[in-house]
Amino acid sequence: MKLFLHVGMGKTGTSSIQNALKSAEGNLQGQGAHYLGMWFDIVDPKYQGIQGVRNMMTSGEDNLVATADAIFSKMQAVKADTGCERFIFSNEDLFGHVVHIGPLIRALAEKVDLTLVLYVRDIQSWLPSAYVQWAIRHKTQPGPIRPFREEALRWIETYRALDVWHREFGEWLVIRKFDKGVDVIDDFGSTTGVDIPKLEKRVLERAEDAEVLLRALYNNRFRHEVFPDRFNRFVINTNRQAVPKLEDVVRTYLDFDGADEAIAPYLDDLKQVADRIGVDFLGGASKSGSTPEVDGLRDRLIDYLIEMNLTQSVQMQQISGRLKALEDKIGDWRPQR
Repeated sequence: MKLFLHVGMGKTGTSSIQNALKSAEGNLQGQGAHYLGMWFDIVDPKYQGIQGVRNMMTSGEDNLVATADAIFSKMQAVKADTGCERFIFSNEDLFGHVVHIGPLIRALAEKVDLTLVLYVRDIQSWLPSAYVQWAIRHKTQPGPIRPFREEALRWIETYRALDVWHREFGEWLVIRKFDKGVDVIDDFGSTTGVDIPKLEKRVLERAEDAEVLLRALYNNRFRHEVFPDRFNRFVINTNRQAVPKLEDVVRTYLDFDGADEAIAPYLDDLKQVADRIGVDFLGGASKSGSTPEVDGLRDRLIDYLIEMNLTQSVQMQQISGRLKALEDKIGDWRPQR
């Protein structure tokens, strides 16, 4: 059996690859291939998610060898059920565990035909992308968010890990270049020998600067690690819909051009109605071109938001006081133990 272990780097189209593989599960099976996923919950539910990968990678050599055995058993079961002999596992977080992952890789290589797939991106474009992703969007470091110039010095160490990957695992390693001119899904398909259908939309497209700044201001309030979903749930975009631009909202709801076009097909009939009732309701000036100027409207909206924010601050203070009083009162009623 053949296993492709996609280990990163992060910010090289990994989310697009993973989503494409997940969407193409039926298509892959028709090619004799199977996507094992991106988490090690196929081994044990406690290894689900980012923290699960961290826990597994630091669990010791014996446990990593046992994990390789469990992955191999899973592959055997899938092969018996579907006939698939080509398997893909993808998790970019593995790249950062190069000092721990050796026992897992070597144990797998003893059991299957193993290929490690690693993408490398130009450092000039990777550093800003990594900073936004892991210093701001997912605040990985304790304490305040540090400026890019400071963080970049730390992230450069990521590229030193490439040498370790090449030195320790070069016999199994395939390194591919990632840049904006590369269709990473096509490239990954060619590398693994499977045809992966395209996604309809991009995954994890670069956030607008306004959102990045809001995330930085929010996440910087916490001393500990802050995952992206916390901001999503408590601040903005909880329903995962795109935040509309004010220009688009104005065009939709405050652009009154087109009244003449709407009236024209019925103008003769309306004139007859006006004559019969003795009231000229057709002589008013067109509102065409009266759409509000966006910058002025944006300034006025800020006025509203400031007033709303101050009002809500007072209300929140009042609610907090009442809640504290209620808690104190309930506390007095609690039976003594």
